[in-house]
This record gives sequence, structure tokens and C-alpha cells, in this order.
Amino acid sequence: MRFHAVKAMSALETIAKIEMASIFGCEQIASPTFYEVLAKDFQELQIVLDELGLKRQADQAGELGRFMSAHKRAPEVRLIQNLSLLIHHDLDAFAFEAIPRDRVEYYEAHALFGDEVEDNFPTIAYDIREAGTCYAFDRNTACVFHLMRVLEVGLTVLAKRFSVSSNHVNWETIIGHIEKAIRDIDKDQARPTDWKDQREFYSQCVSHFRVLKDAWRNYTAHARARYGSREAHEILISVRGFIQQLATRLQE
Repeated sequence: MRFHAVKAMSALETIAKIEMASIFGCEQIASPTFYEVLAKDFQELQIVLDELGLKRQADQAGELGRFMSAHKRAPEVRLIQNLSLLIHHDLDAFAFEAIPRDRVEYYEAHALFGDEVEDNFPTIAYDIREAGTCYAFDRNTACVFHLMRVLEVGLTVLAKRFSVSSNHVNWETIIGHIEKAIRDIDKDQARPTDWKDQREFYSQCVSHFRVLKDAWRNYTAHARARYGSREAHEILISVRGFIQQLATRLQE
């Protein structure tokens, strides 16, 4: 659920403001422009309440906003008070969690690993986005879990490049077969002219996969590890850089 706290605070302040205006009779001296502004505030409140799923309160806020816009005065104070009570009553059923400022950029981020990765590895877009969102909410082990799923797709694509089967096969076996295929490049009579460059690139890639497997993947897959904020961030940055490197030459 998306919830914009600043808008909600502003809207609730508007309720208090118009409630006080009604109680003390300020509607008699306020200018019509004052109520036009309040009407827009109540329209904003309606949107926020809709986002929270408070349909009844949203409808009431909309009605009050339209009343002020049409009549250029405050509605009856009991209507304002009733809306305020309803909002406070139903908000008790919610638990809100704030995202720290330095993690907001990771929340449901589009193309967190860059456009080239999104284009060349479309099936991992979901797990990349979920990894970022889990990190934003300090769900660090879940973040690493999604990153390992991202790596698994990368390994599958690399295996396909060397005609190595990856269906229902463990990482160790896949990596071993890829390493053998890379070593055999120089024996291939039909090898490309840049085969030395390719061998170096893919050798580095498969070596990196082995390191990642031993360091993180095995422990995450078998529920042996829990990760803290710092570790999750380091793994996220490492996986992002590696997948970006793969995307320069591979695609699904």
C-alpha cells in the first residue's frame, strides 16, 4: 500500500482548521477564496483516504469539499467532527512503517540494475524490484534471497551460451560444465576471431559465479544464513555490478 505521509498530515491539519473555523464562526468572515483552498485540500484528503482503503471517509471528504466549493462557507461542524472521528477510529487498525530516507530510492525502483539489464534479462525484473523493496524495508535476508534468484537466471543464460543444460541441475555441476566448455574454446576450429577476449570474459564470469555460490548462494538456499543491513547492501551492489557485466554480452 502506498501512503504519502505528508499529504495525510496536511489533510488532517485541514480537518482541524475547518473544524475550528466552524466552532468559532470564522466562516462569517473568511473570504470565498479561503473555502476554495479548503475545498481543494478536502479533495486531496479524499485521494489519501481512498489510497488507505477508507472508502466511507473518502466519500464524506469529497462531499464536504464539493459543499465548500459550491457555497463558499464551512459545512456544519458536526459533519467535520464526524469525519474526524471516523478517520481516527479506522486508522487504529493500521500499522504504518516508514522507509528511511537513504533507502527510499530502492522502494519499488524501476530498472534498479539499469536499462540494459532490464532489456537483456526481462525475467529477473521482478526479483530485482523485490530485492530493492525488501532492502528498503530492512528485510535483508529476503533481499539476498531475491538476489540469488537473479543470479540463477544469469547462470542459466551463461550455461545456454555454452549449450550446457541447467534444468534441475545444481550450481556446482553447471559451473563445472561451463568451465570445461570455456577451456575447450581454443580447441574449436570454428572459434571466432576474438576467442581469446571471449575466453577471458567468460572465465571471469564463471569464476565469479563460483565465488558467489560458495559465499552466499549455498547458505541462503538452505536457510543457514541471516543477513544484516550492511551485508545485504554489499551483496546487492555486488550482484548488480556482476549482472550489469553479464548484460553487456548476454541476453535471454
